[in-house]
Amino acid sequence: MSMEAGLLMDIYNLNYKFIRFSIDQKVARLVLDDPKTHNSLNKEMQLEIKEVLELIKNDREIKLIILSGAGGRSFSVGANINIFKNIDSIEAYLLMRNIGYEIHRLMEKIEKPIIAVVNGYCLAGGFELVLSCDLIIATEKSIFGLPEINLGIIPGWGGTVRLPKTLPIRKAKELIFLGEQFTAKQAYEIGLINYLVPEDELEHKTEEIVSKLLSKSSIALGFAKLSINQALETGNTDSALAIERSAISVLLGSEDSKEGVAAFMEKRKPHFKN
Repeated sequence: MSMEAGLLMDIYNLNYKFIRFSIDQKVARLVLDDPKTHNSLNKEMQLEIKEVLELIKNDREIKLIILSGAGGRSFSVGANINIFKNIDSIEAYLLMRNIGYEIHRLMEKIEKPIIAVVNGYCLAGGFELVLSCDLIIATEKSIFGLPEINLGIIPGWGGTVRLPKTLPIRKAKELIFLGEQFTAKQAYEIGLINYLVPEDELEHKTEEIVSKLLSKSSIALGFAKLSINQALETGNTDSALAIERSAISVLLGSEDSKEGVAAFMEKRKPHFKN
């Protein structure tokens, strides 16, 4: 654990009310921890999530982030609907624009893979949070959905933007227009999640993927995420290819690249210094 990571544990971990945060073996683990509300994303929880992401984004000792929900019933069911009862348009805009927007953009820009581990309900804002992650592992009992249309509104944390980037456009429209819940098996079949496992195998599968990612060069993973996300955002092939060329040019001059090539030639596993 780095000195910075140690300080995070000592100073911040004890102060959080709605999340649990730990760092172990270069892995940051962030758990939404309000199971009595199905890990509803209240404002205080959002602020805590944002603070953690800000703190760890530049810690070079942390190679990846795992995001999960406590309680075994839900990842998160999104915001508490009560906050929408008497809200006006300006308040609503600020609610969606400020903390929520910042969390999702942080997740996409942090040059570390983020793995969502879903066990139970993953709805509305909770589902949108997962859409900003890089890989998704879910148990067979998990349920997904964007039910906002049933309240006379639409997803406001990027669901209408990120879901169509993940799925064929008509499938994304179907899920958003109908607002129906769907199973983890259905999510897996349409390519929405990466891994579908029985609940008792969730921890093992998570650690298997973590182990594989930890064996890679963290700078290469960071550049891969950057290049992919920038390609999706720019919508311009030449610009996206220029970013990719810049990334690989930097990587080819790195110690990790030299180690990777040497290991390949010597028929051994690479030992990246990151």
